[in-house]
Amino acid sequence: MKLLSTSLLLLNFQSLYSTLIPHHLNELVPKLVESTLSSSIIWDRLAEMTDTFGHRQVGSKGLEHSIDWIVKMIKNDGIEVYTEPVRINKWRRIHESLELITPTLGRKPLQVTALGNTTSTPPEGITAEVVAVESFEELESLIEKDKHAIRGKIVLFNHHWSSYGNGTRFRNLGAQKVEKHGGLASMISSVASYSLTTLHNGLQYYPSKIPAVAITTEDANLITRLYKRATGHLKSAVNNNKYKFKKPKVHLDIHVKGGINNGKSKNVIAEIKGSDYPNEYVVLGGHIDSWDLGVGALDDGGGSFTTYEVLRQIKISGFKPKRTIRLVLWTGEENGGEGSDAYYNNHKHEIKDYALVMENDSDSAHPIGLRYSGPIASKEYLQKVGNQFLKPYGWGTEFFPGHGEADINLICKSGNVPCAGYKSGSKVKDIIKDTKCDEFIKDGYFWFHHTPADRMEVLKPELLAQSAATMLTYVLAASELDENLQRLQSTKFRVQNSFN
Repeated sequence: MKLLSTSLLLLNFQSLYSTLIPHHLNELVPKLVESTLSSSIIWDRLAEMTDTFGHRQVGSKGLEHSIDWIVKMIKNDGIEVYTEPVRINKWRRIHESLELITPTLGRKPLQVTALGNTTSTPPEGITAEVVAVESFEELESLIEKDKHAIRGKIVLFNHHWSSYGNGTRFRNLGAQKVEKHGGLASMISSVASYSLTTLHNGLQYYPSKIPAVAITTEDANLITRLYKRATGHLKSAVNNNKYKFKKPKVHLDIHVKGGINNGKSKNVIAEIKGSDYPNEYVVLGGHIDSWDLGVGALDDGGGSFTTYEVLRQIKISGFKPKRTIRLVLWTGEENGGEGSDAYYNNHKHEIKDYALVMENDSDSAHPIGLRYSGPIASKEYLQKVGNQFLKPYGWGTEFFPGHGEADINLICKSGNVPCAGYKSGSKVKDIIKDTKCDEFIKDGYFWFHHTPADRMEVLKPELLAQSAATMLTYVLAASELDENLQRLQSTKFRVQNSFN
């Protein structure tokens, strides 16, 4: 009898949980998903903006013109929109050149890009020998043997790709370590997972007083081979005394301008007010700024425009969500997060009422699912919603630990907010024409991220639509449940205890 009673209670619990998905979503979600999938408007609008204004580097006219254009677009769609001012650090490159100097090649021009927030060379540039290493440990080993090993020289960190996080260590810390031991400049191999003589840019979070630049993987390998032959670490294939191997030299000449809090930008905020809980929010968005090598189509134009499409689809459907759905397009993400800092300071009093916070800043390709942090019960509810509405399409249902997004990080660290980063991936068939290979490319996002190849051709209209449809599903799930997802964990606890 006790076993039967326990079984009935478990069935009651499962039945209670199975009815958590609001009934009206059964018709609403498929309708809006299909509407989203039927349009190429995301790609078309993003192409128009990037074709018109180009890149959106922090402090540039292109960024501010793009922001104004977006605000007008949202107003024309009949959605409430406003901006909030943000103080920014305005840094820009003026001139960049690099030459490799060898006895046989003469002065060979190489591609080079100054790392964000770095400093200029002297007006005459820097001409110096290059010391090539593959790790910080190798550099320290050289200095232990000879404390003057890099004094008056330029150090090349020719790291090998294992992950983006590993590569950015050299971008962030390399110049500091070189400066500490008397080096004149730091060069790194571009932090790209695949290279076709590809330059990759990014911010130095810990800049030093010496210049720091990135060069292509191919040129980094060339300089490394020359250095190893000259130091006896790479044997010659042909013994030819006519050509004596000498340590490679380069001439580096860069001119940049920058400052602290010397510019202005703005965050864009658009809202559809909630009908039942107007002071509770589902927040989603991306960052509107970009680096200047490409046009920021992938990073993060796609993220910004796919998240906006969620609002637009809800607006044109005429549906009134229970909670306020808010889009935030943050400025200054590539420059260290000035926009997200400003948003947090302006809105931290609301965070206790956020039902879900979601960012898309990691590609807008084939939907995989969400990276999630927050209450377990809320995750289980969102998974249930994904399985019901997205599983039939074969995408968007997987969950991974940790939201992984920069602009929402302060919000997510400040409480029990359900936080999600949209996760997608690039497949071979998206990059190579006339192939049916359906495999995901490992780190495919970083083929294009922060490079000159970040152009509209990287994005596919149908995948942008699928990305928006995936996020739309989870946004409606958070908006329409009567219980705020931030507090759903306690509700589950009460339900479980009621069966004891």
